[in-house]
Amino acid sequence: MTIKCTNCEITGQLYWIFASIVQDKTASFDSEFTQAELALLR
Repeated sequence: MTIKCTNCEITGQLYWIFASIVQDKTASFDSEFTQAELALLR
């Protein structure tokens, strides 16, 4: 897992993001998002 910071190009507001760097589904963490929501974010 990694933590990233990004700026909104429109407002300039900072956003902090938790990102999983693991590709193997069995080693990934459980989240509050459904698989469909995660696919949308990808």
